[in-house]
Amino acid sequence: MIASMNTKDKSVKLTSIMRDLYVEIPGHDNNKINATYALGGMDLLYQTISRDFGIDIDGFVKVNFEAFEKIVDLVGGVDVTLTSKEAYYLNTTNYISNPAYRNVHEGTQLMNGNQALGYCRVRKVSTGTENNDFGRTQRQRAVLNSIFDKVKDMDVFSLVGLMDKFLTQVEIDTDITNSEFNNYLQLGVSLKLKELENYRIPSDGNYGSQRVQIGKYNVDVLVPTDWEATRAEIHEFIYGSDSSDTADSSTTGTGDGTIVEVTPTE
Repeated sequence: MIASMNTKDKSVKLTSIMRDLYVEIPGHDNNKINATYALGGMDLLYQTISRDFGIDIDGFVKVNFEAFEKIVDLVGGVDVTLTSKEAYYLNTTNYISNPAYRNVHEGTQLMNGNQALGYCRVRKVSTGTENNDFGRTQRQRAVLNSIFDKVKDMDVFSLVGLMDKFLTQVEIDTDITNSEFNNYLQLGVSLKLKELENYRIPSDGNYGSQRVQIGKYNVDVLVPTDWEATRAEIHEFIYGSDSSDTADSSTTGTGDGTIVEVTPTE
């Protein structure tokens, strides 16, 4: 997931890249984008996103299951709306790992970290609009939006205190410095945001499913119908309609991108 801050249109945007997207990986055979990290860590993922999408990433934040739960609990839980099928699935499987918390219900409710993590991992039940991994990425964006709703009205001093708790009490892997976090936070507060904007790549109607050989196996992958159109699409969403000056997002001020890995896949 890419989180970007656009100081021209005063927005913060979340863009999910589907894990099964078939991409060119520098120095390696073509593969699903989720193989990139295993092949070469964050450096190779930076290179791949730059190569395939023309987006320069300024930093990453990576959390595991435990850290994700702690972050949700530190903000006091998150409001999540479930369908009846989602509630039944969460209460009858081990996606909510603590049996004591398998008591969710249809409708909107406050979820703790363990419940929210279980919700984010679900892919075998439709959200009502999305299925499979498309549904899972939608759920992840929904939880991040709910976290944002919990903190958006805090003043800068309260936000700094909360960020300090995240950085000191939660095991977060990042190459972003504390000073940079503070700068991003102050800039975000100055935008006076009321909501986050959400997107995913590939978008509806702009991809097909193909079966390709990766190593010894034939696997299903997602392939954009038009790569140039896909690049233009993601640029327009992140940078705005005038994206001609976005070759280096960190210097133009039009949009800073940060990779946020919300939860590992199963």
